[in-house]
Amino acid sequence: MTLSMPTDPEQAQAPALLSPAKLQHHYALGRDLAIQLCAVLPHVVVGKRGRGIQRLAFQDDVERLLRFVATHELDLKIVAFEVQPSEIRAWINASN
Repeated sequence: MTLSMPTDPEQAQAPALLSPAKLQHHYALGRDLAIQLCAVLPHVVVGKRGRGIQRLAFQDDVERLLRFVATHELDLKIVAFEVQPSEIRAWINASN
């Protein structure tokens, strides 16, 4: 994923990133499912001193996946835990 910076600073807007805790809160997901979604979706890795790393998923990708799962009447938990991340990313890219 390539991010290009706009020339006008007022137009510069970073993509929204969601931690597993924010996924839990905004989408009413369980802890394990939220952590797994952050791992299989395109994400940014952030280090936490002494607490390991944290993966932040892009909000747009989360919403695309949720739309895909709802449209095709799939079980989100099965998708997150049993489908290969490369296949999930292909679904997300195809729904652009």
